Amino acid sequence: MPLRDFNPKLSDEAREAISAAVDAIAECHNEVAASSEKVVTKIAQAARVLGWPDQVVSGMINQMESITKMQIQMMDQMMDAGEEQIKSPNPMTARRRCCRS
Repeated sequence: MPLRDFNPKLSDEAREAISAAVDAIAECHNEVAASSEKVVTKIAQAARVLGWPDQVVSGMINQMESITKMQIQMMDQMMDAGEEQIKSPNPMTARRRCCRS
């Protein structure tokens, strides 16, 4: 059967599972965003107490902030993809966004 004739519909169970996954990702997203600044601040304080040079501390803070930003962007993309799949009448034709920023 050609793919263009394949028209799967998401079951209610699948929609609920995707919705629950999106909710869990959103919760994780909020926790990461909220705790990131506190973690970076505490690590920077410890590094300064240990006498690490300001350039090292600044570089470490920048790296941690970049990692957090990437995590949040990845979660945003996953939530968008899940929500789009739920809304799409045909999940096989939902717009693919993987690996694009």
